[in-house]
Amino acid sequence: MALITLNKLALPTGSVLQVVRKYTADTGHIDTTSSSLVGTGFSQAITPTVVGSLLIVHFNTTMTDAGGDATMFSRMYYKIGSGSFAAMPSTDEYHIGYMATSTNRYAPWVNSSSITTTSTDAYTFEPYFKRQSGSTAARFAHDKSSLGMTIFEISQ
Repeated sequence: MALITLNKLALPTGSVLQVVRKYTADTGHIDTTSSSLVGTGFSQAITPTVVGSLLIVHFNTTMTDAGGDATMFSRMYYKIGSGSFAAMPSTDEYHIGYMATSTNRYAPWVNSSSITTTSTDAYTFEPYFKRQSGSTAARFAHDKSSLGMTIFEISQ
């Protein structure tokens, strides 16, 4: 596929500079009994074309499961280049969602986040989750559910 380049200085604010997407149609269980946040293994990277652009991250999982007596929560993490993963700025523990068997078992989680780039090194995004309470595993993704992440780079 040919790469088309444009003079980014001529693009108006709000222009889409690029889009990347990852989708898994039939995931297996992604679960944990950890009481510390752990990565899901579902990540997507984008390499910004300019410093100062806005990255908009849309994420969804069609079915979570805090089975048995478990409760869990999730938040989006990111890293720049070869750095370490860290929580998205200005987020808290329920950034992506909260799950309790007694109230919303099998519910989907949908999240939209954004961050302004400070580098043209690759930005990698990955949801992290943990079992907050209970004795059974918390499932970020249930067997045969789907996961999707779309990242837009927008000029500012």
